[in-house]
Amino acid sequence: METQTDDVPSLDQDPDLPGTAGQRSGSSVLAFVYGLSVAILGGMLWAAIYIKMNLEVGILAWAIGGAVGGLMIWIKKVGSVELAISAVFCALLGLASGKVLSYEYGFVPQTKKDITQDPEWMETLMHMHLKRSGRYSAELFAWRENPDSPDHPPEPLIDELNRFADEMDRIEKSEDRSFVDQEANYFVEQHLASLSTLERYDITVFDLIWLTLALGTAWQLTSGRRQRASPGISGEDDRRETG
Repeated sequence: METQTDDVPSLDQDPDLPGTAGQRSGSSVLAFVYGLSVAILGGMLWAAIYIKMNLEVGILAWAIGGAVGGLMIWIKKVGSVELAISAVFCALLGLASGKVLSYEYGFVPQTKKDITQDPEWMETLMHMHLKRSGRYSAELFAWRENPDSPDHPPEPLIDELNRFADEMDRIEKSEDRSFVDQEANYFVEQHLASLSTLERYDITVFDLIWLTLALGTAWQLTSGRRQRASPGISGEDDRRETG
């Protein structure tokens, strides 16, 4: 028995099905621009929350990935591997910018502030200030900083050590604290420079979990793998084939 199929649209021709050839595709460039914009704005929001509240909201990273993927597939209409790669790139760039902004404008300034306001740090900052002034010998600081040094300094260092102690006392009693911020900045920058990227930006296992969820969501929304044919149309095609 011959079946009439000329008037029945196929899956590839049905304009009502998402992701089919009959659907008009949006601009890839526009999708990328909008995706990147929402990613950067999301990263800025993430950083602002951290800076104002000293709180890192991990689930917001996931939301950024979902927002990027959802907006890009809404503009492009049709998912693809290329679009998914673009979405993952945008989401990753947005999350990275949020982490860097949180670090530069939140963590670093707060660390410097904590140091300058801690009385226990004052002696350390004064010591660093005089050490970097170049007015005292390396032997003096080697003796002071070595925990195995004898209780009494070597004879050649006694006069120099007394001058050093007098100046430490003078600085402590002085109202001039101009050196404090300078030494705090120097200490923090030197300390952070010695850390690895993971340590410097405090990237933990939880950060990696949220990052994976964010990028995975962006990929899943834009790769086209979520699109399925309508069960009713599939059943109709089966009937036509068996007829």
